[in-house]
Amino acid sequence: MAEKSKRDIVKETIENGDATMDTLIEAADCKYESVMSIFSMLRLMGHCPVKDVPHSEDAETMTYRLVDHETWERLKEERAANSKSTARKVTPEERLDKAEKRLERTEKAMNSAKERAEKYEDEVYQLRAQKAEIEFKLAGYELAEAQTEAA
Repeated sequence: MAEKSKRDIVKETIENGDATMDTLIEAADCKYESVMSIFSMLRLMGHCPVKDVPHSEDAETMTYRLVDHETWERLKEERAANSKSTARKVTPEERLDKAEKRLERTEKAMNSAKERAEKYEDEVYQLRAQKAEIEFKLAGYELAEAQTEAA
């Protein structure tokens, strides 16, 4: 009898119920990353593993179940709609301050790179000096943009 693949082991473990991430890792004798890769393979096959968390977000009690692709897409959309955006909006003043600091840093980096390029006539140092000059110019454009936005 042929040995079962890890994908089959993970699928059967989920189908048997009460499959937590720890039990999946133990059953398939693999790492977390491998289980996540197996999840991707299962989704491609139309067997989509989803978290089945009745009342808690505790990782220890979180179990998985298999659903079809349509259900998985619907659940994914619901999660996205219910998730709270944690990204904080940057104010124009903060953006201006960051742009000014970046301009200062890139100017220092450009000057250092130019000094090294003059000291060592190597092509790598010449390219680094050009790159630093381009970064400085970009920082200048970003500063101008931030200044108009803050005004």
